[in-house]
Amino acid sequence: MGTPHRADVRRCRRRTSLSARLMRGATRATFAATPLQCVRTSQLLKPLVRTVVALAVLMSGKSALAEWLDLKDFDEPALPVALSDPAYVQVQLPAAVLHGRWVRVTAHVQGPPGEVRATVVAQAAGQRVSLSAPTTCDAGTVDRTCEALAWIPSEADQVKVTVWSASTPANLSSLRIQYGEGQGVDPAAVARLDSLVATIAELYYRSEEVDWPKLRQWIAPALNVPADIDPVPGAIRSLITVLPGGRHNALVRKTAFDLSSRKESESLQAALPACRTIANGVHLLWLPGTTHLDEELDETYVQAAQQCLLSQPKQTRWIIDLRECSGGSSDLALSALSPLLGQGELFQWQNGQGRRIQVAITDEGVSTGGSIGRPSKLPVGKRMTAPVIAWIGRTTASACEVAAAALSRRSNTRLLGEPSAGLTTGNEVVEVPPHHLLYLTAGRLLIDSRHLDEDRLTPDRNEPNLTEAEVAERLRDH
Repeated sequence: MGTPHRADVRRCRRRTSLSARLMRGATRATFAATPLQCVRTSQLLKPLVRTVVALAVLMSGKSALAEWLDLKDFDEPALPVALSDPAYVQVQLPAAVLHGRWVRVTAHVQGPPGEVRATVVAQAAGQRVSLSAPTTCDAGTVDRTCEALAWIPSEADQVKVTVWSASTPANLSSLRIQYGEGQGVDPAAVARLDSLVATIAELYYRSEEVDWPKLRQWIAPALNVPADIDPVPGAIRSLITVLPGGRHNALVRKTAFDLSSRKESESLQAALPACRTIANGVHLLWLPGTTHLDEELDETYVQAAQQCLLSQPKQTRWIIDLRECSGGSSDLALSALSPLLGQGELFQWQNGQGRRIQVAITDEGVSTGGSIGRPSKLPVGKRMTAPVIAWIGRTTASACEVAAAALSRRSNTRLLGEPSAGLTTGNEVVEVPPHHLLYLTAGRLLIDSRHLDEDRLTPDRNEPNLTEAEVAERLRDH
C-alpha cells in the first residue's frame, strides 16, 4: 500500500454527506462550519453513544452473558477433508438464522507449516456487507487451530465460511460453527468504536459520500456480543467493508508484520529487484513489491534497483517489469527508480477534504507535503534520457501503480500490458488496540491535476500476452 504522510485533515469546511447504498433513503444533511467553531463528527455521534449505553443498561445492567450455541442447520462437510486441489473448503450457512448475531468458526488443520485462513463473509444482493476480522493461526506449526469471528448484519442474504491452506497436502480434521448474541453492551467498547469511527470519518478520502451517523447506527448492534470476545475489530472490519471505494482498506493483526525468524527475513531478502539483458541495447529491470518491514532490507532493495539502472550506459533502453509488483511503500519504489525520474513534482495526493498534497523527488529523498520521510541520497535523473517501457498488469497494485504513474509522466515512457489493479490510493495507518492496525484509504492519486479513470493505469492498448521479445521490439520502435 502506498502510504503518504498524514495530511492536515482537521481543517474546517462545508460538507454534504450522501446516502451510501446501505443507507438508502437517508436524508442528506449539511453541516456548516464557521471560522470560530467546527462541527466535528465525534460531536454528531455523542447522542447515539448515549442512546446505546442507555440501551445496554436497560437491557441487563451487566456484561454480555449469552453462551455460544452450535449451529446445526447447515450442509456440514464430511470430515476429514483433504485440502490439496482445491486447497480450501467452503460452507454455506443459513443467513436468516444468523441475522444480528455473531458467528464463530473454529477449524483444526494438519499439514506442512504455512499460512492457514478461516474466514466468514456475509453478502447482501451480491455485495459484501461483513467480513471476519483477521484470524489467529500459528503458521509455524503442523497441527493448527484457527478461529474466525464475524457479525452478520440483518440484510445479509448469504453467509459463507471458507477454510484455506497455503501449504498442501493438508487435512481439515474438524470444523465447529457457533453463533451467539449478547445481553448487553460494554460502554468502554462503545467509546472505543465511537472514537475510531470519528477518526475514519475524518480521514477517509470519500468521506463526503457517507452518511456517518447512519453508518454508525447501522454498526451499533455489533456491540451486543457474547462475553468472551472484543467486538471492536469485527465491527470496524464490517464498517470498512461497506465504504464506497474501499478496496484498498485493510484491517491486519500487528503480529503479521513481525519478522519472527531469520528464515522469514531471508525469504524477504530474496525478493529484490533484478536486471538482465533482453536484446542488444535493451535491458529489463524486474521490480517486486517492497517489504517496508526492516530498514536494512529497504536500503538493500533501493540500492539493487539503482545499481541495475546505473550499471548500463545512458543510451540503454529499459523495460521496467512491474507485473508482479503488488505494493508496499511508494517512497521505496520511487527511490528505487530515481535515476529515471526528474527533479520536482511527480504527482499529488488529494485527501477527503479536497486538499492537494505534492509528492516530489529530490537528491535528498522523496518529499510528501514538504516532508521527507526517508532521507537518502538519491541519484535523481542520472538516466533521465533513457527510453522506457513500464510493463504493467492486473497485479500491478498500490505503490507499484504509483511508481508506474510517475514513470508515465516522462516524455520517453510508454505503458504496455494490461490495466493495473486500480489501487492508486494512499493509506493512513490507524491503530485499533490492542492487536490490530487499520490501513485506511485517505488520499487519491492526481497525475497532472487529474484523477485516473477508476483509479487504475490503462495502457494505450490492452495486450495481456506479450513476450519479452515483443516488448523489446516495441521499445526499439519507441
